[in-house]
Amino acid sequence: MAGKRVDRLAVVTGCFGFLGGTVVEQLVKSGWRVAGIGHGRRGLPLAMAVEDEVTQESLRALFAAFGKPQLVVHCAGTGSVGRAQAEPFAEFHRSVGVTAQVIEAVRHDAPDAVLVYPSSAAVYGESNKPALAEDEPLRPVSVYGSHKVACEELVRSAARDLGLKTRIVRFFSLYGEGLRKQLLWDTCSKLADGRLELSMFGTGEEQRDFMHGRDAARLIERLADPELGSFLLVNGGTGKATTVRAITERLATGTGRFVNVAFGGEEHRGNPKSLVADATRLTRELDFAPATELGAGLSAYARWALNELGARKGLELPDHSTAKLTVVVGTCDRCGDLSDLLDSIELHTHTPHLVVVSDAGSTDGTIEMLEKRRQANLVVVREGERRGQARALNEVFASVSTPYVCWVSDDNLITEGGLDRAVEILEGNPRIGMVGLKVRDLVGPFIKAPYIGGIGVAGVLNVNQGVLPTELLRKLGGFDEELRDYGIDPDLTLRVLKAGKEVCFTKEVAVLHRRGWPSDPNSPEAKRLAEKHERARTLLAAKHKDLGGDISRWKMKLYVWKAMRAVPLLRPRLNINAPDPILGFIPRDWHNAFNARWIHPLDPLRTRSKPYHLVQRMRPES
Repeated sequence: MAGKRVDRLAVVTGCFGFLGGTVVEQLVKSGWRVAGIGHGRRGLPLAMAVEDEVTQESLRALFAAFGKPQLVVHCAGTGSVGRAQAEPFAEFHRSVGVTAQVIEAVRHDAPDAVLVYPSSAAVYGESNKPALAEDEPLRPVSVYGSHKVACEELVRSAARDLGLKTRIVRFFSLYGEGLRKQLLWDTCSKLADGRLELSMFGTGEEQRDFMHGRDAARLIERLADPELGSFLLVNGGTGKATTVRAITERLATGTGRFVNVAFGGEEHRGNPKSLVADATRLTRELDFAPATELGAGLSAYARWALNELGARKGLELPDHSTAKLTVVVGTCDRCGDLSDLLDSIELHTHTPHLVVVSDAGSTDGTIEMLEKRRQANLVVVREGERRGQARALNEVFASVSTPYVCWVSDDNLITEGGLDRAVEILEGNPRIGMVGLKVRDLVGPFIKAPYIGGIGVAGVLNVNQGVLPTELLRKLGGFDEELRDYGIDPDLTLRVLKAGKEVCFTKEVAVLHRRGWPSDPNSPEAKRLAEKHERARTLLAAKHKDLGGDISRWKMKLYVWKAMRAVPLLRPRLNINAPDPILGFIPRDWHNAFNARWIHPLDPLRTRSKPYHLVQRMRPES
């Protein structure tokens, strides 16, 4: 009688990324049952998918639910040299700290598993050798490379000191369909623009060793063999050098494009002149050879990338020549909330408008709901994955042709005339660059507030959702994609002010907010949310640290407000959410006028007859 089949179980961290997703597909193709954990959304053949931070606790919970794996592939972490340079401490946690937690989870709950860590040739740094062997001294020339060295030492120590089976594969330059960053994607982005000359960074003579993602995934599966010993380090490269210039030209000619390629000649320490693998150990000890020829792989990648870029850049919104406003909504798996929002826009907005919904891969019936609506003024852009709110909305902004545009979250409802008033304010006041849509919470800790909105970086009163001229938004470059989701709105508010425009708010509440607040402030969800907000604050403070200037007026306002609140009779009346008006205006209006840096302290009185208030304007000395 045949024995019972034993499943081969594998866990992949960072499964929604380029390499992680490719590894998942390869393992499943070879008969593994695979569980994945990470952030994003991508159609993968996973037996179990967990969208979460990679921590010791989340991994151990996954092992408990899925079963003890025979293979753990740790692909989570950033692949950005620039981000590691800009945020060294945060990236240290996301790379070295997370790697330590993965090792600890494996040590406790899957000690017999093989742990594979995909490292980077960035650990070698600059070298004059034509090919780099595994025993080459490590001299990283970037923060990113230094972090990889630290991760490698942890993985090596896990085998030497903890008795685990570990593998390190130092990949050189990976590419393949699905990769939306780095040299190849940037080059194809320029080709998609139809330009006749490509302006490229560097000298063009930098040498790189390109391996296709599918070959990288096959190599990782080869390393899963426990018979390879307790520890193995191998280069992940082909051993063949190709110049950046040749790569660029192959991408162009691979799609039938003939362009002039011009390199700026820049050289810097973090961009080594040569990174080519010595693949001797790979071929002799592992009997492994890449299956994808570079020319064919580049042609296939170029066709895929241009199709992706063409689909995005070629987005055509319906021709509504009479429309004044485009409402842009990003969504994912919030079918009910989104449906309610769309109903409220149509019921309460009388300005001729378009609505564009950017969906990041919903699987809860959202797409079916949108198809059934069949509104003439509704456009659905199917992103298919979570790439960050900033990037998704920017791609829509690039195609908007109406005079005004606004962004609204999918957990909101529009009030009667809320968007109409914002457009009217902009039409009648050219000095105003953005109108904040006043928001009131319907759920959560702030339901007693007459409206919400906090004073953040540099004393700016943040616009969470707003309306502004499309031309100005394009001039400012849309949202900052480095911020991704959190912090994009206060950053845009500050950039509008820096551009010399005023920012104000509707007097009437324009948006009712149904945010899904974490029920437990100490829950992992709440903690992750707090960490994201803290990261956004740190990035914003660094980006806008130039906002020094004369703050004496602001200090005086703060002092006066503090002094008024020190008076016992006034203190309860000046509570930020107190309901009774003072001089005809609620305390929250006075609080914002005195505490926000660029709002006049008498703003409630100065805007008494206006349909807007809380006007922010940077003075020349700012």
